[in-house]
Amino acid sequence: MLLKALVELGDQLAASGRLIPRFYAERRAGYRLDLDTHGRPLGPLQAVSDPDNPKRGMPLALPATSSKTSGHDPTPVDKVEYVFGAAVSGKEARATKRHDNYVALVAEMAGATDDQDVKALSLLLSDHLEEVELPEDLDPTAYVAIYVNGRALSDSPAVQKWWAERRERSSSSGNPGSVRPCSVCGQEAVIPEKIDVSIQGLTAIGGKPTMGLVTGNSDVFVHHGMRRATGASICATCGERSHQALNLLLADGTHNRVLGDTTLLWWTSEPVGDLLAAILDGDSVDSVGHFLDSLRKGGHLIAPKAARFYSATIGANVNRVVVRDWIDSSLCEVVVHVGTWLRAVEIVDWDGTAIRVPGLYSLLARLAPPGPGKALSRISPVLVERTFRSVVGGGALPEPLLVQCLLRIRALQGAIRVEQAALLKAYLISHNEREGVMTALDTAGKDVAYRCGRLLALLDAAARTATSARNDLVDRSYAAASTMPASTFPRLLKLHRAHINKLRRDRPGAAARIQAEVEEVLDGVSSLPALFRPSEQARFALGLYHQQAAGRARRMAAKAVNAKGNEETDIDDDEEEGNDEGD
Repeated sequence: MLLKALVELGDQLAASGRLIPRFYAERRAGYRLDLDTHGRPLGPLQAVSDPDNPKRGMPLALPATSSKTSGHDPTPVDKVEYVFGAAVSGKEARATKRHDNYVALVAEMAGATDDQDVKALSLLLSDHLEEVELPEDLDPTAYVAIYVNGRALSDSPAVQKWWAERRERSSSSGNPGSVRPCSVCGQEAVIPEKIDVSIQGLTAIGGKPTMGLVTGNSDVFVHHGMRRATGASICATCGERSHQALNLLLADGTHNRVLGDTTLLWWTSEPVGDLLAAILDGDSVDSVGHFLDSLRKGGHLIAPKAARFYSATIGANVNRVVVRDWIDSSLCEVVVHVGTWLRAVEIVDWDGTAIRVPGLYSLLARLAPPGPGKALSRISPVLVERTFRSVVGGGALPEPLLVQCLLRIRALQGAIRVEQAALLKAYLISHNEREGVMTALDTAGKDVAYRCGRLLALLDAAARTATSARNDLVDRSYAAASTMPASTFPRLLKLHRAHINKLRRDRPGAAARIQAEVEEVLDGVSSLPALFRPSEQARFALGLYHQQAAGRARRMAAKAVNAKGNEETDIDDDEEEGNDEGD
């Protein structure tokens, strides 16, 4: 399950020093105070800032409390108001109470830990606090980073251990009836009502700066008397560890990607290249490099058979994280599936000069209807998650993907983009169609729908050449020809005879070549069906795209020959406007 996998990841990250200590949180310290071992200040209270952003405090991992419900609960390293009793204007009584609570907390910590650095802080508070020189523009709400002989008090293992144990005791005393087995680790533990670590990094998909993964805040979430997060039966340790791991994934661009209103996360139990980039970015050399090249050629990643691949599709709903999909699979199997996917979306470029491998990001973006904002925010997140699951799981692509792609091509009046052609090919392959005949023009294939698509491209080329203008035959006829061939093509072929007769008079070479190709296509079509099903419409679109790409490649080659001053070549004048890369 997701939480268990996140806890395992958190344990790995903690062992490598990448997770902050338990019951700590990222804070920004505005000041630094240096002490000697006797608690004497080694200098004034100094203002500090983030080297990368001088307007903000220095980022540090500091002890944290779940919530200052009384407004006066201190932590071992806290704000100016707690450490020095300096008050916000009009809040003198509050500052006094907070300072007294802080002094009591440090005394408790010094007695429990027998740590020299903690004793130095205790001596400061009891004997040397007045010796600290404070700046005139002191901010009582800023955190103070405390150092003893250059060692950060917050980094002390004794402080970290004591604070975690104290927090756990506090949770236990506040929830005497909530001790039961944790659903993740299985250990008997206090089940907290709230996981202290909030999820961050989902504002790009409509979330708030801090959100809950395991939470509930109204009566509807009470289950058998278990309020809020206690219904999930996850202990504080597993809750915190899983949430910290999730936050690190959301902060690491190699393990997450925003697709519209969805964030895709992935990680593995063994180190591996940027697999997500290979899927999403396709043939981008910068993001994939040799890893993509290896997958393209059918190479297999060297990984233990037991290695696992994990992926979560995350959304946001008000204050809560929404887990839309969860994948737990063999890493070796996923790599094979990704290699199959990359080969499935290989397609000749629109000008017929190269083979492209579009990434899933651009493929899905071509399905979006016109509108404001990013393209992927205008398609269903369910379609995104189902497509991603098919890619890494090796299953058939969802039928709504095909329907949406056909609708977009029809809306563009047959101006098929390379990404749309790649999606159609991948869909057909995932539904057990042959792969080899769909990357570029297949003149030997006998499929009627594919040949009808080729035929429309050839009839359009003849019309453009005969009229020396943009005839727009595809624009006007694509919707009918791709769905109702029996009632559409007889009319188009009748019009074609007029175009060929004109070409035979004006450009006999072009007429002979085009008519030979038309007859070659028609030779494999014994009869035209009344209707094409969606899968046949996909093959029709591929036939049209492939034939147009081959025509563009031929024209480009002929123009290159003419540019070198060789003998004249009969070139069609049909334009590729309306079938280029732009919408």
